[in-house]
Amino acid sequence: MPWDFETEPEFEEKLAWMRTFMREEVWPLEVAVDDMDRESAFRVVRSLQDEVKKRGLWATHLPPEMGGQGMGQVKLGLMHEIEGTSFWGPIIFGNNAPDTGNSEVLALFGTEEQKRQWLDPLLDKKIFSAFSMTEPEHAGSDPVNMSTTAVLDGDEWVINGHKWFTSNGMVASILIVMVVTDPDAAPYQRASMILVPRDTPGVDVVRNVPVMGGHEHFGFGHAEIYYRDVRVPKSNLIGKIGQGFEIAQHRLGPGRIHHCMRWLGQSRRAFDIMCERALQRHAFGGPLASKQTVQNWIADSTAEMQAARLMTLHAAWMMDKHGQQAARKEISLIKFFGAQVLYNVIDRAIQTCGALGYSADLPLEWMYRQARASRLYDGADEVHRQTVARLVLKDYKAPEGIYPTDHIPTRRAAAREPDLTTPARSSRISWSTPPLTPSGHRPRRVFARTTPRHRSEPLQRAAQLVLSGQRRLLAGPVRRLRRCGGAGRAHRALRPLSQPVLLPGDQPACGRVPDPARDLGGLGAARIPAHLLLLPQGLLQELPLASAQLRGQ
Repeated sequence: MPWDFETEPEFEEKLAWMRTFMREEVWPLEVAVDDMDRESAFRVVRSLQDEVKKRGLWATHLPPEMGGQGMGQVKLGLMHEIEGTSFWGPIIFGNNAPDTGNSEVLALFGTEEQKRQWLDPLLDKKIFSAFSMTEPEHAGSDPVNMSTTAVLDGDEWVINGHKWFTSNGMVASILIVMVVTDPDAAPYQRASMILVPRDTPGVDVVRNVPVMGGHEHFGFGHAEIYYRDVRVPKSNLIGKIGQGFEIAQHRLGPGRIHHCMRWLGQSRRAFDIMCERALQRHAFGGPLASKQTVQNWIADSTAEMQAARLMTLHAAWMMDKHGQQAARKEISLIKFFGAQVLYNVIDRAIQTCGALGYSADLPLEWMYRQARASRLYDGADEVHRQTVARLVLKDYKAPEGIYPTDHIPTRRAAAREPDLTTPARSSRISWSTPPLTPSGHRPRRVFARTTPRHRSEPLQRAAQLVLSGQRRLLAGPVRRLRRCGGAGRAHRALRPLSQPVLLPGDQPACGRVPDPARDLGGLGAARIPAHLLLLPQGLLQELPLASAQLRGQ
């Protein structure tokens, strides 16, 4: 949808319902699950999911023909900003990672049989999925070095390798595994994606890796998995052999926008806690909100969140309007900028709340630990900064010589050297573009010599007014000329404008030749020939050369 800083009223009503629903129904689930077993918790989750489906807000990341609502990235981003205030929000709205990215992969590249077997139950949230790519033996930011392999043996792929940080690997029914299928191919054509059911023999889910974020409910977390001679049918290949990295980019671009909008939801929740505490807590004779440092934290957080929000929605708009490839720079920008904003706002909220913020009696300490991971997953900050810099620098080239093009001594020297052959901005002889005449024509561009700035500006303005027939506006330029040199000097400065010069081949239109020295004083009316230009007398001897160069342009 076009986004012009306001949302369609119909969709805004849905967002308002989501805000109320999240606060009244979903947030309480965060503390209620501590006293529930898995079955009881998911019975509550399914009832909330049913309510979302009735509102037409389920699985909004896919188009209708693929089983979703077809909201587009901007609307989806606005939804994720609300859902992201709680861990349970994306699950209840059918937009949780990594299921969103995996469902997009299946919808775009899966076969009809793969969609029937895995996509449909995934969209109905009857199953969870996982994406298995990162390996402990190699840097996650450079995945071309992965060593997990899949070898075709008859009609089966045989997979061997070691993965970790496979999100939701412990609870997933289906794993999308990134494997090397052609080790001799070019780096980005070596890998493919293969569907592996988690209960396949040889799939060894060792553990959920303990992380800074702490305990995960009901097995959700980041699993470490060994694949030992895992055999799956040849038909489990997603897309084509060697298409793994191409497919990965299709899932990562939208996923980063979703992450950034969820981070904004978390930031807003932490910000609300900070503002409430600043008004509530008194110290040194007044509320914390009256202290300059706390006010600075509130102001800085507001500015950073607003900047991150606009950047993220702009990236979403770019994707909706021009596609993912055109939004590469914007997506990388929001990934590292949004992660830092999330971290900053939560840190300030903890500082404002003091010991209470550090304790587990507020959600800030859990948010803080989760926020640190945002600078790592889906590409480390440093990789995205490198991508942004590389894309920006493509629009530049190194200037000749040893100085930048805006080097002042070089520009000053160029400005002092007349050059009739190059109509450059810094030359004393420069192009002059006259205004439209009353008849709607624009005279030809010709050379005009500059004068001292305090006189050239009002002279130029006066000439434009004469050419356009707006004599009533001449008083201002004339007053400026008189102030800078008196009436006599103003008259002498204006006199050269009365010398008409026609370029070879031009035919004057009907009407008399104006006398600006007289007309600028308010006498008479002037009708300007369409092809007539008035030049200073001092340029007359240079006219043949200027005319010849003009004809050669």
